[in-house]
Amino acid sequence: MKFMKKIIKSLVLCQLLCAGIVYSQDTETRRVELVKIIDLELKEITRLNRTTNNTKPELLLRMAELLLEKARLLKDKETKIIINMSAEQRRRTNMKKAFSESNKYFIQAQRACQLIAKKFPRYSGLGDVYYIMAFNYKEFGDEKKAERYFAVSLKKTKSGTPAYRRSQLALAETYYNQQKYSKAVPLYESALRQKDTRWWTKDAFNLAWSYFRQKNYDKAIGLIREVGRLSSSKDYVDMSNEVERDLAFFYTEAGRTKEAVSFYKSKGGDVAANLLKVGMQLKNQGKFTIAQATLEEALENAKDDSQKVQIHVELLSVYEKFGNINKHLNSCQVLNAYAKEKKLSKEDNDKLVYHVKRMAAVLQKQVASGNYSRQKKTQDEKAKAAVAYFSLSADIEPNKAARHQFHAAETMYANNDYDLAAQAYVQALNLARKAGDTKYEDMSMDGLVSTLGQNGVSPQTKEKYLEFAYVASIKQEKSPKKRYTLYQRLFTLYSDNKEYSKAEQALLAFRREFPKSIGVQEAMLGKVIDYYRSINDKNSVFQWVGRINSGEFVVSKDYADKLKLIVLTLQFDSVEKYSSKGDKKKALQGYVEIYRNKLSPIESRKNAAYNIMILFHELGHTQMTKAWAQNTLELFNSSDMEKFSQTFLLVANDFLNGQEFDAAQMVYSSAFEKLCSGKSKSEKTFFRNAHIVALAKGDIAAAKSIINTGYKCKIPAGDLETAQMDLIRNFADENQLNDMMTEVNKVDNVAKLQGELIPYLEIYRQALSSAGRDTRATDKRILDYYYSAKKRGYPIPVGALDSVASIKSGDLEILQKRLESIELKFPENSFNKGLQTKLAMLDQITERSKAVMTVGSGLGIAKAYRILVDSYTHVAKSVEDFSPVGKSPEYIQSFKASMSQVVIPLKSKAGELREEAIAKSKGEDILSPDFNYLQTMDRISFGVEYHPTRQGVVMDRGGVQ
Repeated sequence: MKFMKKIIKSLVLCQLLCAGIVYSQDTETRRVELVKIIDLELKEITRLNRTTNNTKPELLLRMAELLLEKARLLKDKETKIIINMSAEQRRRTNMKKAFSESNKYFIQAQRACQLIAKKFPRYSGLGDVYYIMAFNYKEFGDEKKAERYFAVSLKKTKSGTPAYRRSQLALAETYYNQQKYSKAVPLYESALRQKDTRWWTKDAFNLAWSYFRQKNYDKAIGLIREVGRLSSSKDYVDMSNEVERDLAFFYTEAGRTKEAVSFYKSKGGDVAANLLKVGMQLKNQGKFTIAQATLEEALENAKDDSQKVQIHVELLSVYEKFGNINKHLNSCQVLNAYAKEKKLSKEDNDKLVYHVKRMAAVLQKQVASGNYSRQKKTQDEKAKAAVAYFSLSADIEPNKAARHQFHAAETMYANNDYDLAAQAYVQALNLARKAGDTKYEDMSMDGLVSTLGQNGVSPQTKEKYLEFAYVASIKQEKSPKKRYTLYQRLFTLYSDNKEYSKAEQALLAFRREFPKSIGVQEAMLGKVIDYYRSINDKNSVFQWVGRINSGEFVVSKDYADKLKLIVLTLQFDSVEKYSSKGDKKKALQGYVEIYRNKLSPIESRKNAAYNIMILFHELGHTQMTKAWAQNTLELFNSSDMEKFSQTFLLVANDFLNGQEFDAAQMVYSSAFEKLCSGKSKSEKTFFRNAHIVALAKGDIAAAKSIINTGYKCKIPAGDLETAQMDLIRNFADENQLNDMMTEVNKVDNVAKLQGELIPYLEIYRQALSSAGRDTRATDKRILDYYYSAKKRGYPIPVGALDSVASIKSGDLEILQKRLESIELKFPENSFNKGLQTKLAMLDQITERSKAVMTVGSGLGIAKAYRILVDSYTHVAKSVEDFSPVGKSPEYIQSFKASMSQVVIPLKSKAGELREEAIAKSKGEDILSPDFNYLQTMDRISFGVEYHPTRQGVVMDRGGVQ
């Protein structure tokens, strides 16, 4: 055993010596040499294992270590080959095959360790075995198994030994890489109690980051500073660069930026550069709040303008992210100052221009969108900032200053700061003129003009700029189209300010430049003349009309005629005075003159015609009142009619009372058509009266036309239905049955009218019957109307009930005839069958009679009773009078005796029904021939009946025909 250890030590020493020899050579050569050394030792170890028959776990463990080391070296080589490939070569490469050689040795090392663990479970070096297996799994990328085997290695290794610490650090690093900091920390803390290895600084650096990730900033900062202190010693791995790089990040996250500054100052480092680096890193990680604080601290410690430029550039995106407009604007202004000193690179200058323009556009859009209209203070701040950015843009790009100043003005316009906007437009206008930028000169002028037209602009601003804007625009504007509009606005300005001397000058200038624009000249002339009319300056009115008539202004014939009428209208007051004084004759003459003058405005003609109608009505002149009412109605529109509807209703009613039906109908109908679909309450009254008068005149066509117009004018359904029924009634009275049925069909589907329509259908039914035509369709229609009205509870006239009962009783009469047609005869079977049939039909007649009676018609009730009494009497008499032929007297006597049991009840029932009918006729005052028949059926008839004519008898008041 001792001999074996010596051999291993000698081999290890040889390896170290060889490694030292080749240390200075290049990487590939070193790798080849190391592999050769490993192969030599591996060959010897393999031989020894064979000699000892694999009974020495120390030799097996050494073999596993050598295999693992060789696998690592081969993998480095394979990895380098892969890295040197092009992307396309890597894509086509089989990675499993590419790493096949190194994987072979990893697997062999793993198997060797597994053999040791299985064969020597009590081997004291199992910790090293599991350590190698864990590293293998780590190489295979199986982090879970690597973690588990490192834990087992730790468990199998004696506490406090270097191997134990090695396992602790390996497991801690595994947890660290998996970001399981809570598990990594205690292992690191235990393994790093002693600072006795060169690698302590590297592992402690990881522990410091673990503290940091757990937000244990104090420990993290303390430990990383210790790592930095020890890094200055040659006994430890130098981590000073990493410490200097990350310490600022630690301090910043901990909110202790000032300490970071002190640290870097104590080290003599560049504080601003380190903080700038950390700030940029934080910004890239999306930690903008901390990044802002770090960059601002860096700015305070910046030593030169170059650093300040870089810091301000980085701050721009941070400030924009948080919408910190004031700080963003300040950084932009500072950078602009540096740009003027040529201290910005092209890239930084582009960023500055981008941020200034973007922020100006964003703020302008926010102001113009109206999203902050309810937060006036906020919107004002945004508008003010936008203007500042546009001003900065103008400073950065002086060749585009007019454009930027114009956008500033547009922003103030959108914020309703019209006074400031007007001032800004003027500034933009001047800049544009100076630069020869006609586009923005025109746009600025248009903006100024538009601004001055807003309600919110102060009178002082208008007074200061408006006339200047129009006059200046007219002078500079080359476009006839725009000059055309500007002249009109200038004229309107003067006319609104009652400066008509200037307005007249604007009118004359416009006429000189646009002599063919007759319509605009007429409008301007109208305003001037209306002004003089408003102040009752008739002489000035006549003077301007004279200038027009002289040809100084070219106007249309219609306009010239209207101007002539103005003179006439000025004289209209005298007509009104005549009327008010009671001089109706002169008033009429004046009104007629205005009406007949074709140049009179429509309103004047309306007023004249209406007043003429009223005057003639007051004078009692019917025909003239009618004529002028018609003239007035021809001129009136629906609005006029609504206003004067009561007056026309009064006039029409007076016509009606005076039996002037034609005049009344004309006014009612014409007024109704004018009011069609309007809001006047009189519309229905005119409709009803027009319809009634038309029917009274017998003008059926007019009545129908009025109803049709009523439908178009949306007259309420009830009024239309009433008018329709009046029309139907009129056709019925005139015996125009086809026309009647046409109108009935129009309201066929109006359920509440169906009961009222039945009497008219009955008239039509009787006419069909008299002509020998089929009435079944009409019968069905009558019954349908009856059932519909009854079901809905609508009223049904008595005549309608009589019609329904008549139809139903017709079925009874048919049954009665069939009953009477059945003959009783022997033999006995035939007699019994015939008798049963009669009795069954008698039951049917009884049931159907009840149905007739339930209709409620007195005539129907009487008819039903008569049929019942006749039917019962008939059956009783048929049985009573029947005598079997060829039978013995004894048989006949016996037969009659048995039949008396049938006859007596039938006679009795007939008598009861007759008495019941007579009582009902008296109790309910029902007059009917059928009831009369039942009362007198047992009396002797004299054969004389009186049938009154349908027409009445014409008599005088004394009763004389």
